[in-house]
Amino acid sequence: MPLSHLFGNAHVQSTLSAFILGDKIPSVLLFSGHKGTGKASFARAFAIAIFGERYEEKVKKLIHPDLIWMRPEGKTYMHSIASVEAMMQDLLLPPFEAKKKICVIEDAERMTSYSSNALLKSLEEPPSYVHFILLVTRIEEVLATIRSRCMCFPFYPVIDEEIARFLQETHGVAEDKAKKIALISKGSFEIALQYLSQEKEEVRSQFIELLCQFFGRVPSLPFFQQTAGLDKRIGHQMNEEGGSTLMEDLLEEYVMWVRDLHYMQEYPMGDNLYHMEYRSALEAQISHKIPSLEKAHILCEQYRIASQKGIKPQVIFERIFVDSIQHQWT
Repeated sequence: MPLSHLFGNAHVQSTLSAFILGDKIPSVLLFSGHKGTGKASFARAFAIAIFGERYEEKVKKLIHPDLIWMRPEGKTYMHSIASVEAMMQDLLLPPFEAKKKICVIEDAERMTSYSSNALLKSLEEPPSYVHFILLVTRIEEVLATIRSRCMCFPFYPVIDEEIARFLQETHGVAEDKAKKIALISKGSFEIALQYLSQEKEEVRSQFIELLCQFFGRVPSLPFFQQTAGLDKRIGHQMNEEGGSTLMEDLLEEYVMWVRDLHYMQEYPMGDNLYHMEYRSALEAQISHKIPSLEKAHILCEQYRIASQKGIKPQVIFERIFVDSIQHQWT
């Protein structure tokens, strides 16, 4: 099967492979789903299958002359009318190396009304050698007239087993670590890969140290000193990346810590802990009343929104630890 090397969303793999093998490829495909579910990887692999394996490196580097890969641009992060019109002019020229031309449009919902209508003209009567692939996160924001001209493929969050296999086979991650990362990746390859960042791993370890030492306890001076230091590291990381999901990841660690405490209360000898290497710290805390998992999720969501609004990480950490004491619901 041409796309069998891909990970996740097997229903899309099989259908696209059948199109390639039968040489009956629709003119316009639309891949919709959350970021990190493999849409762009599928688009590249599809292009390689159509162009031929000898062009694999050019496609991966997005330098093949017959591949047009469009991304939103500028401060508004939109597809401008100028970029869509330039694409339309390019598509009028026949292929240079391959037998087909492929135009991939990332975040295709990020179009002005003028851009959308210009794209619609291209989709209505595309040249026979052209195939479009639209990648969208929010399909409801794509014009209905555009959607009606597409063969749509929904991409679903990837199951943990597939993400773990992906990390093991493509990045050489040890099985245990791959499974742990997959468990909190929320079905996203993108989030899973972020966890491989050494800097993020160090920040994560520092946050877990806070949980080990201070979870369920009244905040003290050492606690405030450590949250201040962690705040600086997180601020540096977020500035470098222009706004990352790092805080969301740490809040997820908090939820998993609460989950582990509840698990140990029920199964003191159990070995299905997410934070297995911190078992002794968890054992020291299971005698305390702890927030319910429902409350932990509520706090996580509240402070995720606070982070997006620019509230300092130190303030969030201090509040969530205090709230964990004030709302000790079992």
